[in-house]
Amino acid sequence: MFLRITALLTLSAACLSAAGDKLDWKALPDLPGGLGVAGAFAGAHNDALIVAGGANFPEGVPWRKTTDGGDPAKVYYDTIHIVTRDGLDYSIAEAKARLPRALGYGVSISTASGVLCIGGEWREDGVTHRSAKVFALGYADGAVTMDADYPPLPKDTTAAAGALIGKTVYVAGGDSGEGATQNFWALDLAKRGADDFGWVELPPWDGQARTHLLASSQSDGGTDCLYIFSGRMKGNDGSWNMLSDAHKYNPKTGEWKKIRDIQPSGDAQPRCVMAGTVAPIGANQLLVFGGANGKRFVTLTGLGKQIVAAEAAGNQQAAATLKAEQQKIQDTHTGFSRDVLLYNTVTDRWTRFADFTEDSRRATAPGATERVAIGSHVTTTAVKWGDSIIIPSGESSPGIRTPNIWKIDLAKPGQAFGAANWIVLVCYMGVLVGMGFWFSRRSRTVDDFFVAGKRVVWWAAGLSIFSTQLSAITFLSIPARAFSTNWTWLILNLTIPLMVPLIVFCFLPFYRRLNITSVYEYLEMRFSSGLRKLGSASFAVFQLCRMGIVILLPAMALSAVTGWDVSWCIIAMGVLSTLYTVLGGIEAVIWTDVLQTVVLLGGALAALLIIVGQVDGGWGTIFQTASEQGKLDMVQTEWDFLKSRDTIWVIIIGGIFSQILAYGTDQAVVQRYLTTPTEKDAAKAIWTNGLLSIPASLLFFCVGTALYVYFQQQPAQLGPVANADQIFAHFIVHQMPAGLAGLVIAGVFAAAMSSLDSSMHSIATAVTTDFLSGATTDKTKLLRTAKWITFALGVLGTVSALIIAAQDNKNLWETLIAYIGLILGTLGGLFTLGIFTSRTASVHAWIGVIGTAAVLWYVKFQTEIHSLLYGAIGTVTCFAVGLAASYAFPARPKNLNGLTWAKR
Repeated sequence: MFLRITALLTLSAACLSAAGDKLDWKALPDLPGGLGVAGAFAGAHNDALIVAGGANFPEGVPWRKTTDGGDPAKVYYDTIHIVTRDGLDYSIAEAKARLPRALGYGVSISTASGVLCIGGEWREDGVTHRSAKVFALGYADGAVTMDADYPPLPKDTTAAAGALIGKTVYVAGGDSGEGATQNFWALDLAKRGADDFGWVELPPWDGQARTHLLASSQSDGGTDCLYIFSGRMKGNDGSWNMLSDAHKYNPKTGEWKKIRDIQPSGDAQPRCVMAGTVAPIGANQLLVFGGANGKRFVTLTGLGKQIVAAEAAGNQQAAATLKAEQQKIQDTHTGFSRDVLLYNTVTDRWTRFADFTEDSRRATAPGATERVAIGSHVTTTAVKWGDSIIIPSGESSPGIRTPNIWKIDLAKPGQAFGAANWIVLVCYMGVLVGMGFWFSRRSRTVDDFFVAGKRVVWWAAGLSIFSTQLSAITFLSIPARAFSTNWTWLILNLTIPLMVPLIVFCFLPFYRRLNITSVYEYLEMRFSSGLRKLGSASFAVFQLCRMGIVILLPAMALSAVTGWDVSWCIIAMGVLSTLYTVLGGIEAVIWTDVLQTVVLLGGALAALLIIVGQVDGGWGTIFQTASEQGKLDMVQTEWDFLKSRDTIWVIIIGGIFSQILAYGTDQAVVQRYLTTPTEKDAAKAIWTNGLLSIPASLLFFCVGTALYVYFQQQPAQLGPVANADQIFAHFIVHQMPAGLAGLVIAGVFAAAMSSLDSSMHSIATAVTTDFLSGATTDKTKLLRTAKWITFALGVLGTVSALIIAAQDNKNLWETLIAYIGLILGTLGGLFTLGIFTSRTASVHAWIGVIGTAAVLWYVKFQTEIHSLLYGAIGTVTCFAVGLAASYAFPARPKNLNGLTWAKR
């Protein structure tokens, strides 16, 4: 569902001041024939737009007689048209293939196998017939293909709506022969070819039956859900009910929820948008184009009843007057609503976002007394084609079609970052580089470059650990998670203090007393050089992945506020970080981390105070609203360990093991332990980080919750945001004062650089110490080699970020946690096996590694187990398999004096 970051990064910087410039409209070639059609099947497949079937009135508008005195016939079509593109040029052609029959007003859903055409209607001998057939139209090698190997709907149905979530198609509402329905069916495409491949009837929404409704899928911040809007139904008394309500279906829970009526801020009452079009945009938004409010429809229906009554009473003059009034209303209709509404699925708020384009092209029809101004298109389908939205043909005014096909994109940002912000940001970057030059004078030996000559004070080492581990993931992703969901993942960060005693008493003594530089030297002392190299290489791979993620986040923020391409932002970040790290070594890294921690927390605190100051009711309203809407919920007690649920057991177990892996086996962190003068100072540094993580975590979760309440109160201030992690950056750019916004963006850079420099330096330390130290005794050459490796790693980290930027990641924090579990889980098992057992030897550790790799592969690709548990599974598996192997295949270990807990 989510759009590629590289293509839509500028969404969060879209200017919200004027409705007219928020969307870019491009006219594609018109549908041939001059009239256009309503109710066509439309979708995209293999980079081609398919428009098939539909209906129109070729003899004239439906409310006027033809030249021979008859009523204009509604004609349905079986033709298929294909729109293709070559660069920026588009062309349209009629395909040789035809639909199984003339057909229209069904449901169109684009899938990987083709455009699924579901249900619909046709007309024969003056009678309208409904269809239950389901087939797929594809495009390959310049031709249209048709696949009819799909089960029919349970009932013949027209005027329904549907959407695709994952591999499941959902169809809701429609007319199955007796008026509006509450049909709700699902078809799991993953079961195609199986005996149980078929439509399943699901419980409907708690609301009125409806036809001509709108439907789309989008994330609600945690789950991809189905949304249905508006529609109409005929009451028992014959009157029409124009619906303005909306409902959400969560496929994971199987539950419906009534959501906010379609009432943009500023509207006095909810509005009907029946037969309009809807499409997902960004991370958590839906665009609703136009629609019919139904007022004219109700008026004409009422006049029709009066005409029938007047004719039945023999009052032909009254009937003629009413008919004239009816025809005047039809002739003077200026088109359906041109409003483009934006619905945010997280805040559950509507806003009027833009206008449907007003173009010189007109919609017309044979027999119309005047050319009718084009309105929005209804009775068509909004199609996602790449990163664009396509609205093909449709009905622009009652009874009048339009052949126009529109390509719609979000307008590029028009807001500059501002001179004050640039001055703050550039000065901050200059300070960082200057610190690199300053500390380069003290980084003259290998020990200086790797462990700062063991002269770093404990509080600076502690702040450096804090800054390294929390990074831009904290600054952007945690507020985004609190905004989108709740406080469940706060418990994850609260497990950091829980691991401090374990690290201080069980891991730290070995690292300090063995006088090592790389933590993986312990694996050679305890097991073998091969496992040392495996551990070091695994760590290097993990850090390269992590570098890509932590450099991507601030690059996204900079791209959003400046309009620069995200790739150039990534490159700029990589160059700056690499420069001062290569120059100053670990001492420059630690002291820039100290500065960056101050900026990180200061920027977040300033942002929080500004948000609270702009919320009506301040803190009281924030916490009351958040509490009432479940935004402060932290505990889900279900015994569920699958990806679909963040239960407390998953968070606690996964959190504890993730912290042990990060603080016990990660060279980037352990290296800080080795820079202090004494073991006692190192312990103080670990405690500093553990205790600071509590208020810092509360601060960032409060920012996300405050943003949620702020954007609920002021929905017009939140435009489409391409990625959920950009929500905080969006507020910074649009709502914070000049200069201060630059400081907070500098905080984003601070968060990323503190992790990026640590990753580069720690990998260089591990590679130099674990792989190259035995090749030469020349310390000067080794120092020069370490700096070149640091430089190369800066390049590799930058490339890693460019690669990850091309992926579709819903939440980068979760991605990082998954990497930690998969890569470091084995290392955690090796260290615990070495420290807490005395009978295991190298061969047993290797067996544990192999067994862990097999188990993690199975868990990752064959199960739905929560990714946060990967670290726990890897650690426990390696420990258990290695220990069991020591009993099955006894072998003599090395001299264990000072290397295990029993012989410490």
